[in-house]
Amino acid sequence: MAIDGPLGTSALDAFQRNVADFDRALNGDVNVTLRPVGGGPSKIAIPYTQIVSQATAQAQAAAASAQDAEDSAGSINVPPGDAIALVSQLAAYLDQINQIGSGLPITGTGIPSTTALSSSTIAFFDNNNNELRTYSWSGSSWSQVGSGLSLSGLVTPSMTALSETTIALADSLADELRTYSWSGTNWSQVGNSFSISGAGSLSISAINSSSIAYFDASNSQLRTYSWDGTNWSQTGNSLTISSTGTPSVSAISSSQVSFIGSTIDELRTYSWDGTNWSQTGSGLAVTGSGIPSTTALNSSTIAFFDSNNSELRTYSWSGTNWSQVGNSLSISSAGIPVVSSLNSTDVSFVDANGELRTYRLGFRTGEPYRP
Repeated sequence: MAIDGPLGTSALDAFQRNVADFDRALNGDVNVTLRPVGGGPSKIAIPYTQIVSQATAQAQAAAASAQDAEDSAGSINVPPGDAIALVSQLAAYLDQINQIGSGLPITGTGIPSTTALSSSTIAFFDNNNNELRTYSWSGSSWSQVGSGLSLSGLVTPSMTALSETTIALADSLADELRTYSWSGTNWSQVGNSFSISGAGSLSISAINSSSIAYFDASNSQLRTYSWDGTNWSQTGNSLTISSTGTPSVSAISSSQVSFIGSTIDELRTYSWDGTNWSQTGSGLAVTGSGIPSTTALNSSTIAFFDSNNSELRTYSWSGTNWSQVGNSLSISSAGIPVVSSLNSTDVSFVDANGELRTYRLGFRTGEPYRP
């Protein structure tokens, strides 16, 4: 996109007024046309994935001979100092995490679980209301859609979407893996339940439309389960991961998952070759993490929250290592959290305090948000 504004306005003012346009138009590179004194226009293209580390150096070099910036929609005055401020401000904006829209109180919420069915719809369950429900996001607010399905005898549920209408759900008290289907109005169980004996605190994540990665803290094994439309069965071999505490598993591709537990305090990647699981690359220490929740934003980035640090963060996977990206957002008194990605920048968030919210993460997490 190009940076534009009414003639004569400062670059920084134009930027601040056009944040909503950035939301809708940001695309790959930030293209700034600079007019050197006594010469024709020249362009610099600043990739948003590198903007924070490179912005100041590139802006200083470009602004040294710059008099103004322009594009087809108009021009704005950009003295050298403002050019640097503009790009620095843009860099800061790309890294922000903010709540968008209004939250929806959900009365009596117990331990929650959610999964995104689409960019505007989530499946929801908590072990106090004991209902599987659907909530819809309008872009500014949440509302319940259709009827809930009563499910008794669940205590620490985890769910993951296999499609826009089908979820897998597992629970440590019921010791069962099940499939539920959404008609647009109602939920119903599909096929047969699959018994998993001795399950503890658990986490599941779909690696494709018929297979999930599964881990529970009592069996201490990372496994793959497959769905044939009627029954679940284990595929391939398990991998033992000891002393994890409460786990969170999120598929970042059809062959890799992120993994962290409340007692290992380390974010890791595990890879699936169709038969076996193995750790890939190095883990990243996440000090003092409590009960964690993660969700994949894209194939290299996850959103992360835990009950001790009480910060919503993003972490990026290089193929070898994990690193934190951008700024954190403190969310106090969050209780037991769960996050689910709606798209590559927006996540739903709910905890045992019982308010369903949406947070937008910095643009450097992935493909730009487009409403």
